[in-house]
Amino acid sequence: MLVIVIVTSFNSFAQKNNLKKLHGTVLNADGYKPISNANVININSGFVAISNDEGVFEIQYNDFDSLKISSIGFETKYYVYPGKSNRDIYDFITLKTNIYNLPEVKIFPYKDYDEFKKAFVELDVKEQPTIDLHLPKDLQAMPTSGNGGLVISGAITALYNILSKQGRAYMHYLDVIEHEDYNRTLEKKYNVLVVKNVTGLIDDEETVKFMQFCKLPEEFVYKSNEYELYKAILDCYDSYLCENTCPENLK
Repeated sequence: MLVIVIVTSFNSFAQKNNLKKLHGTVLNADGYKPISNANVININSGFVAISNDEGVFEIQYNDFDSLKISSIGFETKYYVYPGKSNRDIYDFITLKTNIYNLPEVKIFPYKDYDEFKKAFVELDVKEQPTIDLHLPKDLQAMPTSGNGGLVISGAITALYNILSKQGRAYMHYLDVIEHEDYNRTLEKKYNVLVVKNVTGLIDDEETVKFMQFCKLPEEFVYKSNEYELYKAILDCYDSYLCENTCPENLK
């Protein structure tokens, strides 16, 4: 029992002793001017820091911890110190100015389907000349099944389809917009740049190879928050590295 206590205490001391401080300076990649009030989060430990007026911050750091650096007007960056260090780390971190690509605006006269339906019902249709439907002269009216009235198959259906064309076009428009938003969200959350920042990979070809190995479900990527997504990427990256290095895979 005494041995277990000693070993546990030693491990706790060793882990605590591995912690060091990362002294960083956040700079604008365009002109290398300091960025103040940048948020710095250690994803592994949860430690948080904010850069001062000179872009300087300090944060508790362990070997290979991942930092998330973000600031309004700049692209979010993920930073991992490339290697181990037995002392405090001093490094510069640059952020690129965020360029906002506004989505294409498609003008439609109605803000929603209810407004379209109301306008359709209240549509003032002016009297038009008699329309020749070019129906066969020998066309016979067919009785309905018990409810009275007559049904002329074909012509009435075609006429209904013409009148409802605008409604069907609007519903198709909504489906297209929803699909575009879905794909845009997937592309923004899971791409080569994000994977490189999270894993520390540098080579584009190697990053694409890893993404082909780590095929995250689209539905998971779409619904997950940043923490869930980055944790899944890191877990997958561990499996990717282990594929060629773990002893059980080398047999």
